Amino acid sequence: IRFATSSSLGTSDILYVDNVQIEYALPAPTSTPSPTSTPTTAPTSTPTPAPTSTPPPTQTDPDLTTGLLGHWNFDANANDFSGNAYHGTLTNGAVINTTSATNKVGAGKVSLDGSDDYVNLSSRVGSFSNLAQGTISAWVYPDGTTTDIVFEASDSGDSNSRLALIRQGDGSLQFFVREGSTTLLDVDTAAGMAPKGAWTLVTVTVDSSGNKLFVNGTQVPSGSLIYTKGSSMTTSFFDDVTSLDFMAWG
Repeated sequence: IRFATSSSLGTSDILYVDNVQIEYALPAPTSTPSPTSTPTTAPTSTPTPAPTSTPPPTQTDPDLTTGLLGHWNFDANANDFSGNAYHGTLTNGAVINTTSATNKVGAGKVSLDGSDDYVNLSSRVGSFSNLAQGTISAWVYPDGTTTDIVFEASDSGDSNSRLALIRQGDGSLQFFVREGSTTLLDVDTAAGMAPKGAWTLVTVTVDSSGNKLFVNGTQVPSGSLIYTKGSSMTTSFFDDVTSLDFMAWG
């Protein structure tokens, strides 16, 4: 957020003092003394104050540490840098790509084939399963038009019980929460929100007021959202899916 500042300029007030002359007339033979005059005071001016400007406010970075459960930067491995040591495992050919020309943030990124590659976090899912609110956010760079899972937490014994953030082939985003055969929340964005061949920051947030989706830091407006189940006030999250035993990026 940027704040615009304005400058406060001073004004010049100039004060002039009028010239005053007084004459006296006396009887003869006394000569009239030469008239005297009051010395003229030269005009004076009020000094003009130098223009001053309001210093720009100090920019405060957002708090990314309070309540942080996991932070995987994928610069060199699948380790968690939140301080909680919820390290992941590169699985089925997932690799860290450190080609600098294609990096977005940091020194690397995880490369997935869109088929069966993922970063396995299943051993850490117990630390997330009771979350009633929170935020899931990731930079993604789709290089195809397939449907790709960005993040998922699920019950391996019931394929319908899962929470997932998905990027569809048309560039739309989908977030859903399902418990068994019951879909609690299912929302899609308009197409093209996460286009092929570009880095896009995708984010979903659930709190006591409901759910929101963001693209590149900007909230997706209601006119670009389609709720097939639930609404913007639905608060379903991890804690609404029982028996979670699998969690992964990709």
